[in-house]
Amino acid sequence: MDKLLEAEARHFDVKDIERHREITWSRLAAPFVSKTIYPAGNRNQLLAEIIERNTPGLALACGDMQQEAPLFKLARSSSVDAIDISKESLKKAKAYCKALGLNVKFSVSDVNKIKLPRKHYGLVVIAHSFHHFEEVDRIAEQIADSMLPNGVFILVDYIGPRYLQYTNRQLKYANEFFKELPPSLRIDHSGKVTDEVQPPLRWGLSVNEAIQSPKILPALQSNFCCIKGLLYGGLMYPVLGRIAVSFNPKNKKHAILLGKLWKLERRLINNLEIEPNFCELILVRKNSKLCRKYSGGWFKYRAPELDNRYDWLVNTSSKEIWRLIEKISEYKAAVKKRDDIIVQYAHRKSFVTRAANRLGAVLKK
Repeated sequence: MDKLLEAEARHFDVKDIERHREITWSRLAAPFVSKTIYPAGNRNQLLAEIIERNTPGLALACGDMQQEAPLFKLARSSSVDAIDISKESLKKAKAYCKALGLNVKFSVSDVNKIKLPRKHYGLVVIAHSFHHFEEVDRIAEQIADSMLPNGVFILVDYIGPRYLQYTNRQLKYANEFFKELPPSLRIDHSGKVTDEVQPPLRWGLSVNEAIQSPKILPALQSNFCCIKGLLYGGLMYPVLGRIAVSFNPKNKKHAILLGKLWKLERRLINNLEIEPNFCELILVRKNSKLCRKYSGGWFKYRAPELDNRYDWLVNTSSKEIWRLIEKISEYKAAVKKRDDIIVQYAHRKSFVTRAANRLGAVLKK
């Protein structure tokens, strides 16, 4: 594993995924996405109809398997190959899958270099990981070749501008909506009131964050047929990305604002006025029975323009930046260890002092 990939792995080794799920904007969008894609029922009903049971499954860049494992459980996958670069994430995944009774073979590997067996998997799942792959076209071809004739590929992922940036059109509409929100709903995860929608800083992200994301949909279109899905997030993501923690979907006023935001986003994406940032897709092989049965097709969408502003970071200075980030992390860990020792020592010293004082008082009596 090369240095940059090692840095990527360390990023996810220490990331608090559970906390991220609690404050992410996608928890607010999920009900709208589900109702739009599956108006007559939930996703599991459709999957139960189309997925061949008791076939092998595959999860690429699986993380802790919280999203992937229930799908393999639903499919009653005979076995699952799960690949990731983060050892800490795989430890959590092993415990979770064991509790579900899944037969999973975990491996630490670079997905960009994998060679998958041909016509082997009945179900392939990737959740919020494809945008970390550099060899997008190659991986899409590998997945298609690895699937059984009626295999199913489920993808939930980021497909927007590289490095999680926003387009000028997205920023325009997002900031117009942002002005309608009261200060109490513009509080970000750090507790500060935000006045303007701004894209994330490149150097605050992981090494391969959205490195080739605009290439994902074209690569999928070349290799798969889409039988169900949605492109979304072109407005909800920039508006809610930093302030989702302020919203409670059970609050009626909050729910009304979220519904208004969703309707506006759907109109803008459908009219090709803004670019979608995320997708949830059920894909099958081209010319398969499932493709013909469900009349699979593809979406018309506005593709993000290629943004080269940060290429210099990826190609040159990024190595130095990630080394500096690592040194800062090591320094913070050392300082924390020192502070813990000081607190322990101070507590011990104060206990000894109190005990000595009490003993002295007893002896004086």
